[in-house]
Amino acid sequence: MILDIVYLGSLFFVNFIVGLISWPISNLFFRKLSDNGYSLSHIFGWIAISYIAFFLVSLKILPNTLFSILLIVVFWLFINLLIKEKFNNIKISEINWHQVAFIQILFLLLIGFLYWVRGHGSEIYQIERFMDFGFIQSLFNTNELPLYDIWFGGEILNYYYFGHYIGYVVLSLTFIPTVPGFFVLIIWIFGIVGINVYRFGFDLFKYLYKKSSASNLKAGLAGVGSIFFVMFAGSFHTLIWLYSYFQYLFLNYSKPSYWYADPTRFIPGAIHEMPFYGFLVSDLHPQVWGLLTGIFGVSICIHIWIDRVRNFDLKNKYVYISCFVLGISYMLNSWDVVTIGALLVSSMIIRYRKSIRKNVLKSLLTLIFMIIFSYGLTLPWSIFFKAPISGFGIVKKISPVLKWLALWGPFLLLFIVYFLNYPKIVYKYIKEGKLSNIKLFPLFIFLLSLFFWIFMEIFYVKDILTEGEHFRANTYNKISIQIWLWMGLTLGPLAIILIVKKYKKIWGYLSIIILWFVTVVQVLYPIKAVEQAYPPSKEFIGISRGLDWWKNKYPEDFEGYLYLKQVRHKLPSDDKVRHIMEAEGDSFKDNNFFSTFLGWPTPLGWYGHEWTWQGSDENLGSRKEDVRQFFTGLEMDKKVELLNNYEIDYIILGQSERTRYGDLLQIDKITDLGEVVFSNEEIRIIAYSKRAQAFNNR
Repeated sequence: MILDIVYLGSLFFVNFIVGLISWPISNLFFRKLSDNGYSLSHIFGWIAISYIAFFLVSLKILPNTLFSILLIVVFWLFINLLIKEKFNNIKISEINWHQVAFIQILFLLLIGFLYWVRGHGSEIYQIERFMDFGFIQSLFNTNELPLYDIWFGGEILNYYYFGHYIGYVVLSLTFIPTVPGFFVLIIWIFGIVGINVYRFGFDLFKYLYKKSSASNLKAGLAGVGSIFFVMFAGSFHTLIWLYSYFQYLFLNYSKPSYWYADPTRFIPGAIHEMPFYGFLVSDLHPQVWGLLTGIFGVSICIHIWIDRVRNFDLKNKYVYISCFVLGISYMLNSWDVVTIGALLVSSMIIRYRKSIRKNVLKSLLTLIFMIIFSYGLTLPWSIFFKAPISGFGIVKKISPVLKWLALWGPFLLLFIVYFLNYPKIVYKYIKEGKLSNIKLFPLFIFLLSLFFWIFMEIFYVKDILTEGEHFRANTYNKISIQIWLWMGLTLGPLAIILIVKKYKKIWGYLSIIILWFVTVVQVLYPIKAVEQAYPPSKEFIGISRGLDWWKNKYPEDFEGYLYLKQVRHKLPSDDKVRHIMEAEGDSFKDNNFFSTFLGWPTPLGWYGHEWTWQGSDENLGSRKEDVRQFFTGLEMDKKVELLNNYEIDYIILGQSERTRYGDLLQIDKITDLGEVVFSNEEIRIIAYSKRAQAFNNR
């Protein structure tokens, strides 16, 4: 546990430094926020440093090393000092250090909470943690980009891995090893998103409730409300469990079972994970990384609404920061370009509509520039990425109404309650043509969310899951998490406004009752989810024992891993990648341990996932047959040919291979192909290549 404290302390300190040195450039764009852009400087800084590193490494200008990252940090510091000197926008004497301290304390509380939760079950096992860990470990092995594919040896990874690259940069600068680092990263995302969600709720309350009684305490409660609605809240699906439990208590029904994953899968054909579920389970998936650009994008959006900039042209600073966010969004999770793009562009259309009407051509050229610039930023990654999609499909049957309401009902109900309490304000500003007045921002968020709600019920993007049960899983999941973010951010302030409003009519009191009902139902989900996913009764092991499951379940294989881990550790820093031959794997099964945790490529890993990434199984079947032939075939010449074709250094004959191939496994023939460098009762590791054998004989 002491090491865990050291790791979290390192994360806290380095995150603080990155935020501090990034403040001048963040302030340049976000000075009108209550903290002058300090909270956003943390996201801005980490993304900017990571992108510069990614860009220069991709161009072969710098190697992918810690030293290169440190050089970029110095460069980033220099740029921020120049901005501070030129614009004099951050004055030490004028900094509200109490506010800075509060934000840091909030960050500490958030990461402390998730550390406590995840510390009750920190296993890098099952679900898709193998995939995410393998990407990060690969980045620590290689000095070059684009990143190689650990489960499709010899080829480039065709997946979103820029988020994992940000994780690589974070772990490099904090000197945290990859096993505890895997959990440190999800804890870090939770904390860094949380402080920005709080700040957004705080500020929006101040803008909406412009009264002398709009104290910092009330605004702070609005910020806390936003944190709840975005990062903890569940859906009305919990009512199913409540109703069943009522039947159990009073009607002699059997005790209900309720699994915390159920609320993310009940709409036919869709997956709809709430952010809290993502922090508990989805770990480092694209939609979780997308929360970083999501909160960044909506912060730009609110600045567009409140700033005095009126013209939509290339002199508008928000054009450039929007391009930056859209480019990064595409690299993190391409779906977010659609949602965040719609958010930013529609905000600009509303805010700059007079400028657009006056000069349509200039506005059109500005929009074209945004598209080209945004996409240009992605080229170091997108030039190698082929999206595995084949167009749009039409949803044949929309979501059942009650199930749809179970998911979105809390947000829909609270927005309706708010608008019914303030109909005159909405009508007034619309009638006067003041569409960009900040008082209409909640209506804007609601209407944009409504648009995407309708879109998801009509269209879906055709991908590898098109013919399966969850044919619109990616479409729904990737879009819905951004909608959840927008509405949750807005509901925090709206809830506090409803509470502090002085009511004279019965409707007002009814609104409060509805608000508390929704909140109580939504708060049940995180309680049940934590209880089931990481029960307090389970041993608290911290975050440094992520591979204990392997050591306990397959101890002989684990010993072989430790041997190869030492081999990798002793290899030169510019030559840490070796190719291994292990059994081809099935998604979500106990296989491909060595390629995953060493970050070394194998001919074929998780078949289902590679099918998804490649867009078809055209090239997978032949590889699967190659691996099977190698382990079960009788022809030695064929085995040698395959080893040479895939440039194999080490052959694994472990428990996975024995389980998969059984009596067909040609142990003796394979052993004769090279030098046995490690063995125990269940595993043999054979060095095949000359460089592998030479290393063992040193």
